[in-house]
Amino acid sequence: MTKGTFLEGERPFWWIIGIAFALRLVLALTNMEAFDHHMDVVRAIADRHVWAGRDDFWEGFQPKLWHTMVAFIIEPLPTRNIKDFTRIGQLVNALAGLGTLLFVRRFLAQMRYSRETQLVAIALLAFNPMLTGLDAMATNEGERGSFGHVDG
Repeated sequence: MTKGTFLEGERPFWWIIGIAFALRLVLALTNMEAFDHHMDVVRAIADRHVWAGRDDFWEGFQPKLWHTMVAFIIEPLPTRNIKDFTRIGQLVNALAGLGTLLFVRRFLAQMRYSRETQLVAIALLAFNPMLTGLDAMATNEGERGSFGHVDG
């Protein structure tokens, strides 16, 4: 009986996705330098139950799907600390990033490219520094890959 190797079957794909998601989680939980102006809009929705208008905040003109999701999560929490809100927003984006990777993996599995080409493609996407950064920031850019511009 032979033992399977690391590179057989689906294992490499899941390792790539797992490591990429872990990286996004670490960044989302630790990086507070990537603060974006979206949290003002989130706070308006969570605290005052109003959608900010186009001119109310710096990011008030943006579509509100991400802002509303984060506000829905933070509204019942006892904390009103902006850093807690930012981390929650970043975790939402990390999950959306995982959704993007899973979607692309499923798409690649249906393509007629070689397994090696599929591995390289998912690795390039999973470890793309710009995408990794967006998936770990409190911004509404991260959901666009997973939700396909549903909100805008």
